[in-house]
Amino acid sequence: MQIEVSEAQANEYNALYKRALGLVRRHVLIDGEPQSGPPGWFARCRLRKGIGLLERALVIAPFKWECRFWIGKSLQRLGEHREAISWFMEAVRQEPENPSIAKEAANEAPAWHAETAARSNPPL
Repeated sequence: MQIEVSEAQANEYNALYKRALGLVRRHVLIDGEPQSGPPGWFARCRLRKGIGLLERALVIAPFKWECRFWIGKSLQRLGEHREAISWFMEAVRQEPENPSIAKEAANEAPAWHAETAARSNPPL
């Protein structure tokens, strides 16, 4: 279902999305990019700020799967696998023919499973 947005809303959405990507893109890993260590304090702050901007953009245009994808990637980078996989799955529901989104959801599943197992079986 597509929602009508005004020109002003579209402009606001575009500004939010552009700002968010400017914050998160350099810190997330996309297929084929080299792995790096965990994000530092500044990177985590940028990722959190970007997530907030993407969530604001979704209020304007809830049909935009791209926001859900980048929120998932940001949460993945922050090590929040349970939350990341739910955002990826929402993006897959909105854009089922996009193999990149499905691949991210599938790649996140083992990390989510390990996180869930660790919570269920704490060390003695």
